[in-house]
Amino acid sequence: GETIEPADRALKSVPQPVITSFYPESIVGGEAMVIFGENFGASLADNNVTLNGEYAEVTHVQHGGLVVPIPMNLPPGDYIIRLTARGKSATATNSCTLIASE
Repeated sequence: GETIEPADRALKSVPQPVITSFYPESIVGGEAMVIFGENFGASLADNNVTLNGEYAEVTHVQHGGLVVPIPMNLPPGDYIIRLTARGKSATATNSCTLIASE
């Protein structure tokens, strides 16, 4: 049989994060987006959000929601939101659109 390392056992007990939605779906760099879902990490450090692989800082965690200001340096376009919480990842089903500021 296979020996299960304690780390593997701990990881199996971590629930899979899920992104159910986010708002707004079109956003300007510098504005804050809220990502809704479940099984997010309890603290800011437990949640890592990327937009097409570019890091976006989580500034607030509440039950079922993360507040993420969109980095100013990202060019306009469609972005895939990915969240990693305590070693497990979730990807939003639809992309968000970054629009150029006026």
